[in-house]
Amino acid sequence: MPGRIGETTPMALQKRRIDRAQRVRSQRVWWERHGAFVRGLLTGLVVSGLGTWIWNAFSA
Repeated sequence: MPGRIGETTPMALQKRRIDRAQRVRSQRVWWERHGAFVRGLLTGLVVSGLGTWIWNAFSA
């Protein structure tokens, strides 16, 4: 019976493979579009945190 939960027909396996490929492709597209912003944000947070830590360490 197709459509059951956990079905393992060849069509279901092929659909699952296609779904996974689409998911990977969409993640890759997301990183291509937003990766520079995310890396910049993380770099800025790290640099600001280190700067604050150094400032507090030497101003005490």
